[in-house]
Amino acid sequence: MDREKREITLSPFGTRGFENNKDIDSILMEKTPQQLVCARQGAGGNSMKYLEGFRAIEIANAVFGYDGWSDEVKQFIQPQNTGCVLSIVRITLKNGCYHEDIGFGSSALKTNPLEIAAKESVTDARKRALRLFGNLLGNSLYDVNYTRNISPNSTNKRIIIQPVNYTEIVSEVENSKKVIEEKINQSFK
Repeated sequence: MDREKREITLSPFGTRGFENNKDIDSILMEKTPQQLVCARQGAGGNSMKYLEGFRAIEIANAVFGYDGWSDEVKQFIQPQNTGCVLSIVRITLKNGCYHEDIGFGSSALKTNPLEIAAKESVTDARKRALRLFGNLLGNSLYDVNYTRNISPNSTNKRIIIQPVNYTEIVSEVENSKKVIEEKINQSFK
């Protein structure tokens, strides 16, 4: 028996397209689901709404696929004797599109303060870079009209995000925007 030799060529990361660009764009335009939003006290006693780091990763995995995006720390800055760390993180999608942003971290703890500050700065930069891809990934949390009426859900730790089923969404895009919004909200319950 002759065995046919076949070459398998894989496109390098950053050169592969998404088969469902329109679906991804539509999903990313949706607001961050309120049940995933957390709050903390910010400057001046104001309530700051935010998306936890692991939630941003879960959403990115659900929308782009676990192999559809990557992150890279481009720069790591530690000013001397400050206890602070700045990080610049780049998020690259498998199609080559990328965004970068800066994050800040500090720690007053005596045990491993630099390690804690470094992790905090990278998480902050990752979330800030991911939000540049759309509302769903946290950009809507910068809209004061949207966040004004959000009451952070104390049970949000129990929510499991499932991967988005694009086949279902594509068929429903034709029906109406309302149907799409319901499906997206259901996928985050």
